[in-house]
Amino acid sequence: MKKKYLLITLIFIISISFGQNLPNDCQNYIQACDNQSVSFNVSGAGIQEINPPSCSSQENNSLWLRVTIDQPGTLGFTIIPQSNSINEDYDFWVFGPASNCGNLGTPIRCSTTNPAAAGQPNNHTGLSANATDTSEGPGADGNSFVSQLNVLSGQSYFVVIDRPIGSSPFSLNWSGTATILNPFANLNLPNFPNVILCDEGADNSEPYDFSVLDAAYLASLPGFSITYFASLQDASLNNNPLISSTAISQGTYYARISSDSAQCTEIKTVQVLFNNLATNDVTKTVCENTVMGTVNYDLSSHNNEIYTGNQIVTYSYYTSLIDATNTTNSIANWQNISLAVGNHVFYIRTEKGTCFDISELSIEVYARPVINDLVSLKQCDDDTDGFSAFNLTEANELITNNPAGLTIAYFLTLSDAQNNTNPIINNTNFVNQTVNVQTIYYRVSNDNNCFKTGQLDLTVAATQIPATFNPLVFISCDTTFGTNNDGIATFDFSTAITSISNLFTGQVVEVTFYENLNDALAEINAITNIANFNNLTSPTTQDIYVRVDSDVNNDCVGLGKYVTLQVEPIPIVLPKLVRGCDDNQDGIFDFDTTTIESELLNGLTNVVVTYTDVNNTVYNALPNPFSTNSQVLNVTITNATVNACSYTTTLEFIVDQAPVFNPVNSSLLIQCDDELDPLLQDGVVIFNTSNFENTIIGNQTNVAVEYYDINNNLLPNFIGSFETGTQDVLVKVIHLDNSNCFATGILSFVVYSNPKIMIDAPNEIICTDNPNAFVILDAGLENPTNISDYSYQWYFENQAISGASQYTYTANTTGNYTVVVTNSNGCSSTRNSVVNPSNIAIIDDIEIDDLVDSNTITVLISGDGDYQFSIDGENYQDSNIFYDVQPGLLSVWVYDKNGCGISNKEISVLGVPKFFTPNGDGFNDFWNIKGFNERFGNQTVVSIFDRYGKLLKQISSLSQGWDGTFNGVKMPAADYWYTINMLDGRVQKGHFSLKR
Repeated sequence: MKKKYLLITLIFIISISFGQNLPNDCQNYIQACDNQSVSFNVSGAGIQEINPPSCSSQENNSLWLRVTIDQPGTLGFTIIPQSNSINEDYDFWVFGPASNCGNLGTPIRCSTTNPAAAGQPNNHTGLSANATDTSEGPGADGNSFVSQLNVLSGQSYFVVIDRPIGSSPFSLNWSGTATILNPFANLNLPNFPNVILCDEGADNSEPYDFSVLDAAYLASLPGFSITYFASLQDASLNNNPLISSTAISQGTYYARISSDSAQCTEIKTVQVLFNNLATNDVTKTVCENTVMGTVNYDLSSHNNEIYTGNQIVTYSYYTSLIDATNTTNSIANWQNISLAVGNHVFYIRTEKGTCFDISELSIEVYARPVINDLVSLKQCDDDTDGFSAFNLTEANELITNNPAGLTIAYFLTLSDAQNNTNPIINNTNFVNQTVNVQTIYYRVSNDNNCFKTGQLDLTVAATQIPATFNPLVFISCDTTFGTNNDGIATFDFSTAITSISNLFTGQVVEVTFYENLNDALAEINAITNIANFNNLTSPTTQDIYVRVDSDVNNDCVGLGKYVTLQVEPIPIVLPKLVRGCDDNQDGIFDFDTTTIESELLNGLTNVVVTYTDVNNTVYNALPNPFSTNSQVLNVTITNATVNACSYTTTLEFIVDQAPVFNPVNSSLLIQCDDELDPLLQDGVVIFNTSNFENTIIGNQTNVAVEYYDINNNLLPNFIGSFETGTQDVLVKVIHLDNSNCFATGILSFVVYSNPKIMIDAPNEIICTDNPNAFVILDAGLENPTNISDYSYQWYFENQAISGASQYTYTANTTGNYTVVVTNSNGCSSTRNSVVNPSNIAIIDDIEIDDLVDSNTITVLISGDGDYQFSIDGENYQDSNIFYDVQPGLLSVWVYDKNGCGISNKEISVLGVPKFFTPNGDGFNDFWNIKGFNERFGNQTVVSIFDRYGKLLKQISSLSQGWDGTFNGVKMPAADYWYTINMLDGRVQKGHFSLKR
C-alpha cells in the first residue's frame, strides 16, 4: 500500500457514545480520509438497510463508512476486534461504486462468517489480496476474507461494519495500492488563537459569535468551511452547531473544519478565556530636545504595551490616579504634551464596556551632555609627507570639562556622528586622510544614551630638531637587570633631556620618551623611569622615540628616534667540575689542566681569564699538572673591550676515593646441574645472588655496582636470581660521582654435571607362586663402561639397604627401590625401580547366560597378575566377557601376561536348535538341547508339543533326542513347541521347526 503522511488526522474515540445522528444508518455515514487506520465502537442497527439475502444476515450493531478514491489501484482492509476472543464476531458489506443511500443495490463484497463456527484461528475479517471469492457466510461458511477491490480515482464506496456477537470496539486497517482521498493532506492547519472576553456581569456568560474567526483562519484555505460546537461529541457528529451570537462561558470549544469537495473534517480546539482587562505599567526614557531643553510626547504611543489582549478597547489619559478612577480631568493634548527634564507619571484608563483597568505610564526626560562644539589637535609629522598619527582621545578633555560617565566616539562625517554609524575604530592611532589638515566629528553620549555632536580640526606640523643631530647612545652591561645573557640591562638616559632641550634656544619645551612611534604620536605609555629603564621589549639594542612639545600651546615641535640603548654582553661561562680518582688513599691527585681553560670558555674569545684558589692565590694560567686535594677556584672572565664587562664563575676540583671490591664466598658460586632428568641437563642453573651486592660493597657508601658477562655485556638483572652456566662475571664497583673511579673483581660461577643415568627403570615382575623368584636391578648409567667412576647406595621403600653399594642389586621382594649415584664432585642422580607381584589366576566363578539368542560367559577371577582370557586355548582377549558363545562343552583359559602360568576350567553352554531335518542323511536327524553334560544328570526332561498343545514326546537331556515321529508315524513339517524343566528350577519354553 502507498503510504501518505498525514499532517492532520481526525481522531475518533473508542467506545464513544454518539447520541443522535448515529453512524449506523447510511445518511449518517463517516467519511474515511487517507489510508489511516480508524477505530470505532458500534451500538444499535438504526434503520434496517441490509437485505437479508446479502450473505444471509442483516444489521445488528452497525457503522457506515464512506471511502472516496484518490489514486487508483487495489483496495483492501482488515477488521480487527479489540477483544481477541474467537466468539467476538464482526461481519461487513461493501456497496458501490454507483450506490447512494437511496439506492444501495446489491453488495459487491460481503462476509458473515462466524469465526468460532468456521474454526478460524482468529476473529479477523475483511478484503484480502489472497482471497478469490466475493461473498461468504453465514456461520461456518467461508474463512472470513473475500477478495479485495480494483478501484479508480473518484469512485466512492460504502463499507458497512456489523457486530452480531460480542461487545468490544474494532480497528480497521487499510491495505492495497490505492490511496483514499484526503483534502487535508499536505496542509498545516494552524491552531486557533484564544478568545479573550470581558465578563461584564461577572456571571461567567458572554454573547459571542465564533464566525468572526472564519475570515482570518480561512484566508489561505479556499474550499473549506468551519462550524463551531460546545463539545467534541457534537463536533464529531456535526450536531448542535453554535450559530451566530450565542451565550458562552469560559472553557474549551471545538471548531470543525470541513472540505467542500469531500466529507473529511479536522477538529481544532478554541479556548475561551474571561479577562477583566489586565493591563501593564510602562516605564520609558527620552532625551530632551537639543534646542528647547524639553520634548513633545504622544502618550498613546505605548497603548499596545499597556494592553496586549485582543478585545476592542478605548483609552483615556490622566495626571492622577483619582482622576483616572473617576474619569475626571482627562488630558486633552495627550498626543503632543510638552515634558521638561525630569520624571513624569501619567495614569492610563483602558475600557471595554463596564470593564476597565488603570495602568501607570512613567516617562523620564534626560538632559543631554554639555560640550564644546569646536576643538582642535596638532601633531608632529614623523616624516615630511604631511600625514601623521593622532591620538584622538587627547581631545576628550578639550571637548568637555568632566568626561566621567560620558562616551566619546569619533566619525568622519557629521551624519555618521548623528546616527552613530561607522565610528573611527583606531581612535588612538588615526592617520589624517588629507594633507596637513582634516576636519572630523565627535558624538558625546551620557549613561542615558542622550548625546550631542561637535567638530574636531586636525593639523600636522613638521619637526624642528635639526637633521644633523645624531642620536644619543647609552651602553650598559647585561648583568644589571634580569639574567646575565638575556640582552636586557638597566639604563639611565636622563641626561638626554638637557641635550635635546638645548636644541630649542629661547623656547620652553617638554621632552618625553616612548618605546615606539605610535605611542609617541598618541602621547600614551610615555617612559617615566628614564633614570632606571630596562629594555624589556627590545633586547640587545633599542631605539627610543623622543617627542618635544611646546609648553606654551602644547604644539608638537620635535619627533624622532634620538636615543639609542646598547647592551654589552657579559662573558658568561658555566661553572666547571673536574674529578680525579685517589687510588693510594692520600687525598691528592695530579690533574691534567691542558684543556681545562678551553673547555671552560667553550668557544668564548677576546676575554681575559684569572683563577683564585682558596688561599687567594691568583693564577693567570693553571699549572700543569695541578696537584691538589678537593677545592673550588673562583674564575673571573673579562671582555677585552673599553667597557670591560666581566663575569665570575667557579672551577671545582674534586678528589674521589677509589672504591674497593670485596670477594664473595666461593661456595656460593658452585652448584650441581638441576634438571630432574640428568640425561637432559643443560649445564645452566639459577644462583641466588640476593646478598652478593651487600658483600661486595661492604660498608662503602656512594658507590654503585655493575656486572658484565664474558662478552662484556651489562647484566642489568644480576641481583636476585641469576641463571648461568660455568662462566666468569666481571664486577665493577663505581664511585657514584665519578664514573672513571672504580674497582673490579671476578665472580667465577661453576656448574657441575650430575651422573647421567636413566632415572626411571622399567617395572620388574616376581611370580609370588615361586618362592625362589628374583630380579636383578641396576643403577642405569648411560655409559656403563665407567661404573667405577661413581659411588652407589640402594634403598628399599626409602630405607637404606645395608651393604648395597654396588652398581646392581638382586631383589626378591616386591616394592619400590631407589639407587643414588654420586660422582667425584658430590653431584648425584637418583634412579627409581618398581618390582611388582604376579601369579597364576584363580578362577572363582564362571557366569553362563545361555538358552538365549546370544549366549554370554563372564569369567570371575582373583590374583595379582595381568590376565587375558580365551575359550578355545588359542585366541586370547583382555575382556573377561564372551558374547555370542555357541552352545556345547567348552574350556575357559586364563593366561598371566607376566608369564606366571595358565588356569583353565570346563563348562557347558546350552543351546536350542532352531530346526532339524529327520530325513536319514545323518545330519540333523534328531532334535535335542545342545550343551548338556553330566552336571545336568538324567533328571532334566524336555517335553515336545504340537501347535495344539498335544504332548508328542519327552526326552532326557542326555538322550539322542526326538526323531520327528509320534507313535512311529512321521510328523509333518511344521513348528513344534518345547518345555525344559531345569534342575536349577528354571523353565525354558520355545519353538523349533521340523523340515522334510
